[in-house]
Amino acid sequence: MNLISRKWWLVIVPICIFGSGWACGGGNGNSSESSLTAPSNLQAMVISSIQINLTWTDNSDNEDGFKIERRTGTGGIYDVVSTPSANITSWDDSGLIQGTTYYYRIRAYISDKDSEYSDEVSATTSNTSAIIPVIPAAPSGLTATVISSTQINLTWKDNSTNENGFVIERKTGLSGTYAQAATVGVNVTSYSDTGLSAGTTYYYRVYSYNSTGNSSYSIEVSATPMSIRDSWIPTSTGTNVPSGRHSHTAVWTGTEMIVWGGSEFNSGSINTGGRYNPSTDSWTTTSTGVNVPSGRSIHTAVWTGSEMIIWGGSGSIASGSLYLNTGGKYNPSTDAWTATSTGTNVPEGRYYHVAVWTGTEMVVWGGYGGAYFFTTGGRYNPSTDSWTATSTGTNVPLVRDLYTTVWTGTEMIIWGGTSGDSTGGKYDPSTDSWTDTSTGANVPAGRNRHTAVWTGTEMIIWGGWGIIGFNTYGALNTGGRYNPSTDSWTATSTGNYVPTGRVWDDYPPAVWTGTEMIIWGGHDGSKIFNTGGKYNPSTNSWTDTSTGPNVPSARYSYSTVWTGTEMIIWGGYGGPDIFNTGGKYTP
Repeated sequence: MNLISRKWWLVIVPICIFGSGWACGGGNGNSSESSLTAPSNLQAMVISSIQINLTWTDNSDNEDGFKIERRTGTGGIYDVVSTPSANITSWDDSGLIQGTTYYYRIRAYISDKDSEYSDEVSATTSNTSAIIPVIPAAPSGLTATVISSTQINLTWKDNSTNENGFVIERKTGLSGTYAQAATVGVNVTSYSDTGLSAGTTYYYRVYSYNSTGNSSYSIEVSATPMSIRDSWIPTSTGTNVPSGRHSHTAVWTGTEMIVWGGSEFNSGSINTGGRYNPSTDSWTTTSTGVNVPSGRSIHTAVWTGSEMIIWGGSGSIASGSLYLNTGGKYNPSTDAWTATSTGTNVPEGRYYHVAVWTGTEMVVWGGYGGAYFFTTGGRYNPSTDSWTATSTGTNVPLVRDLYTTVWTGTEMIIWGGTSGDSTGGKYDPSTDSWTDTSTGANVPAGRNRHTAVWTGTEMIIWGGWGIIGFNTYGALNTGGRYNPSTDSWTATSTGNYVPTGRVWDDYPPAVWTGTEMIIWGGHDGSKIFNTGGKYNPSTNSWTDTSTGPNVPSARYSYSTVWTGTEMIIWGGYGGPDIFNTGGKYTP
């Protein structure tokens, strides 16, 4: 039997379908559709009788742009009406016809290749010319930038044209609850959040609003303000900043620095001042009303816990009194002055004296009165507005000015001064008695116009003007640590990073941070400095202070306070400039 061999052939016929371009058989005629993702969430919002605004979500990261197509009515034909560039997610369609329905679709493109279309949407323009109120678009691009240990700056993008403003909400910590922190006006895209706590993480979100309602929230952002070590931030020179001055005083209240008095070029001694809040970087003027003391410089000031007491100082020739024995108590909560007593036991008028606050009394001592230097002083009790003379008996120190003083908690220690020796004394107000300070081993060389701080256990003195060679005087870069409990001295390092020798012509501006003494500024008789150093007594070592961005101009006869986290310096003399500027230094 013959077997007939048969063969079969499979013929493949391509089937092509026309959609958004030809696609045939097992392939796609538009290869870019697999690499371009179509935009989504297309929305059309009627703005007025002649305008519809579109928004969409960009789902691709490689498009050249978008093609927006529009048709009029259900039977219309789509035409491309706009081609926004890459990453754009909104478009305003204006110049439309009242009461007309428009249909829209959009797709992304690369070169001549297109993605698939988005869903189709439609909207009908109104029959009136009035603008239809709509909720504003949400802000985007929210950022939070740490500016200092107490400030975070926010910025965002305004995506709406019809907002009345923006609301900033803040919470503390991840599990905190959001609450309104501030509102800002129309078109504002930034906000500075001040008065914050270092080391705390703050979270923020922002929304826009108008009379119709609120937008959705922006993204959430967070930031943690931290002290930027060894850095300067300038103090405000804006509203209410006091006039430039030198030889003024400053105290720290716990929240504000109060500066007062001092001397100007043209008007001499002045009786104005200001309260500086570092958390808001703002100034408030002090009263010049009832009982404000007369203008003066080279006076003293102490903080009692509720009042600043100023006393003594140099007045003006015009006032008829160069050596003042008057003063005033300033209460910042009421912005009011009360005069200090000039009655029984008030000390003689003087300047270049010193003052400390004991917790109940202000003790003033020494100084210069025109004809002579003083070894006298007084204890002022603000609660009774009365004076008690300090002892001039056994062990009272020699006459002097331009010396330093510290309060230990039980005693006032004075040291150095114009006498040019290295003597001093400890005054105990509870017994009204004096005790000499040691002049034995390691006592520093005699000097004046130096600086001093109290550490809690020791007095540290440094710098000043003294003998640097045979019959030669100059600025010193030496110092010593005095322990009153052992009546002994330890020399401070003159090794690596010790600052250049310098003096301060008025009251010494050093501060104690809790671990270090910071000195800054001053002059050496020929050069004025904007440099400084941090001295650590536990390691007997020095570290430079920054001379980088925002370091204040070189100066002396300025004021200084320590806030607990920052050293604030302000005012002073820079030859020939008198400053109303300053800086906050974070060590």
